[in-house]
Amino acid sequence: MSGAVPPRLRRIFPEPAELTVESFLEELLARRADRAPREDRPWLALNMVASADGRVALDGRSEGLSGSADRALFHALRATTDAVLFGAKTANLERYGRMVKDPDRRALRERAGLAPEPLAVCVSGELSVSAELPLFAELEARVVVATRALGRLEGARAEVDYLRLGDAGLETLVRALRSDHGVEHALCEGGPRLSATLLAEGLVDEFYLTIAPLLVGSPPFPVVQGPLAQPIRLELLDSIESAGTVFQRYGVAS
Repeated sequence: MSGAVPPRLRRIFPEPAELTVESFLEELLARRADRAPREDRPWLALNMVASADGRVALDGRSEGLSGSADRALFHALRATTDAVLFGAKTANLERYGRMVKDPDRRALRERAGLAPEPLAVCVSGELSVSAELPLFAELEARVVVATRALGRLEGARAEVDYLRLGDAGLETLVRALRSDHGVEHALCEGGPRLSATLLAEGLVDEFYLTIAPLLVGSPPFPVVQGPLAQPIRLELLDSIESAGTVFQRYGVAS
């Protein structure tokens, strides 16, 4: 928002420091060089927000857990990736639109050698994503819908490519993003079931978790909703605080 006071960020770990959203964005762009894509798939980061008791929604949406700093870092992460993955339920609830709205951010991406906006990748097994979302009304939007269904979204103005998953897992999707779309770095924004599947299939390299200073109780879903063959070990790489909200970055053990 114009005139809004930029959030103040304080790095807690590994080295205490004062940050701005723009300096964090510069770090993310510089970090791409250290995160080479895998041989057959992109480097994949998972970004989720949760309450202090591990719930991902308040009144049915994640928006109630997000403050100004979380929203700023959320958009900074989007601004530095090649593709953004999300589930159909998340897209419908959060009313997904274009991936990078700010023209200055789109120009920054182009100066860094990236496309103006990341590829939007919706995972919708039964093609339950709404064609009326703002995302599908954008003529310039680049969208892939990964689905087991055979139909198409009627009324979408955006150019939509379809990846038919059949009975294959999500490894098929992330491999196709690399081979067919040239995606080197991808970011997944959930929801909890999609997150669990990616983790269970060993496709996640980094995990960003925003912890909001709220207790929600039940019934909203946990951050990861689904079975894992065994616990997945995380390594804390970065921790940033702003107005009581803590942003954690973890490496995911392979």
